[in-house]
Amino acid sequence: MHQLIDQIELDLKQASLALELRIEEDSPEMEEFSGLFAKAVALAKPKILFFDTVITGRGAGWLSLGAGRFHSRVLVEKTLGIERVYPFMITCGHELDEIDFDRNDILQPFWHDFLKERIFDQAAEHFRRLISPYLDGKNQAVLYPADEKIWPHRDLRLLYNIFPDEAIKRIGVKLNESNLMSPNKSSCGIVFGVDYDFCSCDLCDRHNCPRSLRSCGQGAGRPYGTQTALPRP
Repeated sequence: MHQLIDQIELDLKQASLALELRIEEDSPEMEEFSGLFAKAVALAKPKILFFDTVITGRGAGWLSLGAGRFHSRVLVEKTLGIERVYPFMITCGHELDEIDFDRNDILQPFWHDFLKERIFDQAAEHFRRLISPYLDGKNQAVLYPADEKIWPHRDLRLLYNIFPDEAIKRIGVKLNESNLMSPNKSSCGIVFGVDYDFCSCDLCDRHNCPRSLRSCGQGAGRPYGTQTALPRP
């Protein structure tokens, strides 16, 4: 059964976010950021979509979930002995892309992206807590079709398509011809329970990634990170 969660309480503090962005208090930039922050808080409607399914087949380097056959040696190895997994989709919400701001400004587009990412993070943390009881106290292992060596990005469309059209419509996440999700602060993957510590970042050879966890546990919701990394100022 597919579950859509669109009532997620947000805890965003303007002062701490401004400090993170290095915006000085009483500056013209703070006034502009305050306006953008207020709009984001008013419109934000992050969403989560997930369901449980069983692995229907596996072979050398591939695994089937329903009608989808996914090609990932890592996915096959990490799910050995596991029958049930949870495909999920998390998004900051398309409503944030409707915010009116100066897109030609040097800073405001960056602030807007930053706020979307922080809102996504809180939705991801909500899902982390929500999914935990389904895994019988086991550790959460999360994998995405995003890396050629781990799980090729081309499989994202297959994973996206195992969600019903009506559910996709309700969550409002779109996938373009280049397999990029919109809103950009969205993610799609699977989570399952394991008896050991696991973090997909430990498998990735991308160094200096601003979203890297390297042994995980760093930051609320971060194992469910977005499709694109947010550069730091």
